[in-house]
Amino acid sequence: MSDTPLPSTAPSPDAERPDARTDLRGYLADFGARMTRLQERAADSQDRLAAVSATGASSGGEVTVTVGAGGALTDIAFTSEVRRTSPESLSDMVKEAYGKAVTAASAQSTAAVTGLLGEGTPALADFEASLRRRTGGGEEQ
Repeated sequence: MSDTPLPSTAPSPDAERPDARTDLRGYLADFGARMTRLQERAADSQDRLAAVSATGASSGGEVTVTVGAGGALTDIAFTSEVRRTSPESLSDMVKEAYGKAVTAASAQSTAAVTGLLGEGTPALADFEASLRRRTGGGEEQ
């Protein structure tokens, strides 16, 4: 008996694609079209990532922080209430607001690339892990 596995009888997801062995021109045309679609999806993801912006606020609303993709701080605002706040409390408020903003921005970033990388794929998991490393976890403080 041979150790070679039998070919699957289930239809391949590529069943409608031209076979390079029998239709090289058709195969190359199909491949080119698939690469064009991939480039379009990559450009769309890049545009969506560039547009990521999320805002988080401290529980009392005294501090509001806005971040872009990757947790880059783009704005911070304080109400007049912070004048009566200790430096330690103000620090906690900023970290709380930042954590909320980063969590929201991370979700937007993940949504922006899911169509390109695929839902539940190792590539998407790696992207999410990279976001967590770059943003300090993105957990609410």
